[in-house]
Amino acid sequence: DWSSDVCSSDLDGSKSVGSYLETITATDSYGLSGLLNITIVVNDLPTISGVNNLITTKGRAAQTTALSASNGTGPYQFSMTTDGSANMSIDSTTGIISVSGSLDAGTFNETITVTDSSGATGTALVQITVNQGLTVSGGGDVETTFGRPESSTAFTKSGGTGSTTFSISPAVDGITIDSNTGVISVSALTVAGTYLESVTVTDSLGVKVYKTALIKVNNAITFANYSKLQTTIGRSRIFTSVIASGGTSSLTYSISGNIPGISINSSSGAITVPNNLAAGTYYDTVTATDGLSVAKTTSIQLQVNPVMSIPNISTIINTLGHTSVTDSITVTGGTGNPTFSITSDPEDRKSTRL
Repeated sequence: DWSSDVCSSDLDGSKSVGSYLETITATDSYGLSGLLNITIVVNDLPTISGVNNLITTKGRAAQTTALSASNGTGPYQFSMTTDGSANMSIDSTTGIISVSGSLDAGTFNETITVTDSSGATGTALVQITVNQGLTVSGGGDVETTFGRPESSTAFTKSGGTGSTTFSISPAVDGITIDSNTGVISVSALTVAGTYLESVTVTDSLGVKVYKTALIKVNNAITFANYSKLQTTIGRSRIFTSVIASGGTSSLTYSISGNIPGISINSSSGAITVPNNLAAGTYYDTVTATDGLSVAKTTSIQLQVNPVMSIPNISTIINTLGHTSVTDSITVTGGTGNPTFSITSDPEDRKSTRL
């Protein structure tokens, strides 16, 4: 028999929180009794602290810090509703919530339950937010000519968590990207070459995505070495030595027109000199322009020489059977080194023999 109803009232959970000193009396059938003093402690219901909402990006696994339990009667066990998903869980001992990278994007409002050794429970709410996966799009390849700066269109991002930054690798002198706008800039001094670059977008949680960009810097436009252009008065001539290389896309040639009647083939750069120029020295400028409007100029010198003339040669008198040699013949005018040939007149030779 019990001398108090404290124990029975404690068993039904209605006793107030506190500490109770009670005496248990046992009485047998002869009326003899024995006493036992006991202390009954009624703890408050368990509570959970340290709950922090969890935010992550799809594709990134994440964890919370450990939870703490107070009140109740230890030890404690943690559990959590998971909407039936195997991609979120809670450690029953530490209360650490884990989310796998496979959890779909969305907002999940879950209930955490702590259960003490007596079966009493306490609850807390936690919100798990999985933002859409981070992606990068837009932008594009860049092509330019050495000496001409160029920029790409902007790379853009979607998804991710918090603010994002753009970066580019590997590092190349003269090639940069704006960390906020995602615009690639190629300086005029970037060495000619082809560069395969990787554009990286990083969100506030360190999630990264990548997209490649091809940067092509073509050689500067240069003219090949060429000599002074020369022709002879009265002779039309085409010169193909003033040729440029480099640049982006095909080159287009033009000439300033300082020399009357001179023209240039816009595709090949061949220069045509008319036959009506007076003897003298002329100067002009040739320009080669590429598909990006980068231009390079060079100066040309044209020498129009007088018509070649041969001085009078005295009659050569010789004796049959004897060989004679004239003095060298000096030629003036013309272009370049002259070559000589002689044509015999059969009639004259016959008459001489007579």
